[in-house]
Amino acid sequence: MPFVRLRPRVTDVARSLMAQRIVRRTLSLSSGVALGQLAVMASTPILTRLCTPDDFGIFAFLYTFITLFGIVGLLQLEVDIPLCDDDELPIALLAQAGVGLAMLSSILVVIALLTTTVDLLDRLPLWALLLLPLSCLLQIVLLPAAYLHVRSGSFSLYGMQRMNRLLGQAGGQVALCWFELGSIGLLGGLIVGQIVALVTGIRAFWSAVSGIRWVHRRAIVSYLRRKYEYPCYILPANIFSSSMHLLPSVLVGSVFSAKEAGLLLLVQRLFAVPVRLVSHNVSQVLLGELRTIDPAALRRLTRRSMAVMAAAGLAIAGIVVLPGEAGWTLMLGPGWNDFWYLLLCFTPLQTVTFVSEAARNLFLIVDKRLMIWQSGGGFAALGIFLLPLVAPLTFYDVVIAYVGAATLVQVVPLFVLVRRLDTMATLSRNTADSPADRSSSTHHSAVAALGKSES
Repeated sequence: MPFVRLRPRVTDVARSLMAQRIVRRTLSLSSGVALGQLAVMASTPILTRLCTPDDFGIFAFLYTFITLFGIVGLLQLEVDIPLCDDDELPIALLAQAGVGLAMLSSILVVIALLTTTVDLLDRLPLWALLLLPLSCLLQIVLLPAAYLHVRSGSFSLYGMQRMNRLLGQAGGQVALCWFELGSIGLLGGLIVGQIVALVTGIRAFWSAVSGIRWVHRRAIVSYLRRKYEYPCYILPANIFSSSMHLLPSVLVGSVFSAKEAGLLLLVQRLFAVPVRLVSHNVSQVLLGELRTIDPAALRRLTRRSMAVMAAAGLAIAGIVVLPGEAGWTLMLGPGWNDFWYLLLCFTPLQTVTFVSEAARNLFLIVDKRLMIWQSGGGFAALGIFLLPLVAPLTFYDVVIAYVGAATLVQVVPLFVLVRRLDTMATLSRNTADSPADRSSSTHHSAVAALGKSES
């Protein structure tokens, strides 16, 4: 009868969690994305039979280019949408539109340079390369729409939009690859998902921006000067962080072969599902709460969230490697015999990433330098993939060395983050106990505590 005695306690814990707004919003966002991620996972065994590892290797480079442009395209100013004041929102959106158009105008020059320097692109026709500007344009349009949902707290609509994007991507990739388009079909399916997300979310996006009126150019320039920390701190940090997930397959394709690049891309695609389903959603929900949440509550929530994420990451890693080599070869088809060994090598890094991605936006209010340290260290670890150019190392030697170095630089900033949150909570509590502060206000947000700690 132990289960009978334990059941009331489990019920009480579940009710207390659902009473918290952050948990409700995270579940609302995650449940909307879950169906789309399941569709992506279900399409993977089909795509591995329709495409070769070489096709995945070429698509790895194209996907890396599109994702990095999505980070650079708006200089990370879209992160300010949930945090800025109401009167600054029109200026922020217009400033991001101008920056996005300026960055997009230079993309054709970059594509022309890539075609002369990257051998993998020689296998693609010119018309296929023209799909890259289209995907980049859709990317920088969808980003402000997503953060407008975060600002308004409409996480159910945001989750629905992301679900539609993933469903469109999975269906588009399978349909196009069925006609033996290979890497072009994978890229076309990605664009189909972006178009589906834009069409299904256009009403909510238009209602948010329809009331915006034109503002003076000086106001936009002044806004860009005040928000220097986004391109100076967050932009390089996110570039380094995304490079840790995207560039390994590109470097492997350059140093070894397209087959190893395709294997690595599929491993990252598989491990990205729980990160996007849970960790990324927790990070965005916390971003919407930073203006109001109490530092002490933020500290407690961060500690509990990191413990839960670590346990969940270990459980997911165990489930992923459980089928073994025979099970994964049976699911993916012939030609993917080495997939399980590579999956096993990346398990420690992905478990730590599961935790660090959930806490990423907390670096915005604690210490932006920690974000640079973490992502910059991971980016420096990518140099390990170039060691075979000067030393006789095998593919798996390089992978094991990279996983060890990248895991270490991910873990250390998390411990520093917890210590800084403890300091912020203590400072806020001491300030609240002072008579002058009790007479003026009773609520102290995490952002306000940051200002006190920096002063």
